[in-house]
Amino acid sequence: MSAKQRLFNATRSYSQLLVGVAVILSLFFTAFLGSDNLNWQISLAVIALNPDNSRLLWSILVVIWALTVPHMMVTAKLDKGALLGK
Repeated sequence: MSAKQRLFNATRSYSQLLVGVAVILSLFFTAFLGSDNLNWQISLAVIALNPDNSRLLWSILVVIWALTVPHMMVTAKLDKGALLGK
């Protein structure tokens, strides 16, 4: 295996781990605070918007994007199927 392939595999594993941790934390906070309580999200946003934490902000945005895009794709497919009667 080439060095590029090993680096790619390591980066992919790390990215998957970060997304998994974000999902678990989101589920944990939502389960214990209630789905209508957004205080933990607001707190996280305030921490992330601190200029010293710009890497945290971009990491959070990447995780949100990574979760949103597949959701939109599945929703679009289901909507198309419902509209066409399939």
